[in-house]
Amino acid sequence: LGGRGGPYRLDAGHTVYQVSQEEKDAVDPQVQAAAREMAREGLKQRLEEIGMKEHQLSQYLEYKNAVQAEIDHLSNIIRSLKSKGSERVWLKNRTSGDLDDAKVVDALSGDRAVFMQRGESDSPHFAGHGSGKKKMYFLMDLSGSMYRFNSSDGRLERMMEVAVMVMESMRAGDDRIEYCMAGHSGESRFTPLVRFGKPPETEMDRYRILLQMVAHSQYCWAGDNTVECVQEAINQAKQDDGDEHYVFLFSDANMRRYGIHPSVLGNVLMRGRTDGINAYAFFIASFGREADEIKNNLPNGAGHICLDTSKLPVILRKILQDEVLQ
Repeated sequence: LGGRGGPYRLDAGHTVYQVSQEEKDAVDPQVQAAAREMAREGLKQRLEEIGMKEHQLSQYLEYKNAVQAEIDHLSNIIRSLKSKGSERVWLKNRTSGDLDDAKVVDALSGDRAVFMQRGESDSPHFAGHGSGKKKMYFLMDLSGSMYRFNSSDGRLERMMEVAVMVMESMRAGDDRIEYCMAGHSGESRFTPLVRFGKPPETEMDRYRILLQMVAHSQYCWAGDNTVECVQEAINQAKQDDGDEHYVFLFSDANMRRYGIHPSVLGNVLMRGRTDGINAYAFFIASFGREADEIKNNLPNGAGHICLDTSKLPVILRKILQDEVLQ
């Protein structure tokens, strides 16, 4: 996988051994700088190759088929919300229109607001000020450990399935629901994958995003920018035009290795909630009980541990269904 000072990772199906951070820190700084430059060049070359391999589309369909049931479920909910937002219903408590049979007694008492009219639903989920939009930030863990341990527990595969589920289900189309997707790693705190208002239009576009995720995880520098990524998403959410904001963080809970105390992440999520940003964290792996320790430092209901990563798309779909797309 590159040894103590190697530039990137390469999964060839062999047994994985993780080098301690102390051993990696002991590598000569000049060697580290050279390795980092090699990694950046490797990532640049890999991203250029991604646009060429359209024959790999069948691989994207494999990811899509793995979460097709969740895609269908979310898509139906979004279509239902879209229908509710424009359906014509009986609007009550009007001063003109058809007499409401349930208001006859009130009419006899002199009440004037006893009529009803046909009109568009003023659903509370999309009523309000501003653009009336629900805006969602999906923050994907693309750190080196995601690639390194994928052969052991499939964590990077599940991350890509979640990305597919989100991208495909959002195609059901409702202008009041927007999402963006970004990655975090030791190399970057916020690597844009999908921008608001610019979702990938074709299956090939969506497949390229998966390839970018793998490439970043393979070539990125070691480190952790989990907290910085969440903070960046919250800062952006506070400045944009949405009515409701949701942040979904995915992490393999490898923060202790880089000296990050769980309370730091907990404080960021709590401040976000104070500012009206609904933030959730999903931990898809754990070194010992680290995921439990992090979860216990988060606001109530914000942390979710999913060590059986095959269940991750189901858990996310349920939270989107119950908390966001209700």
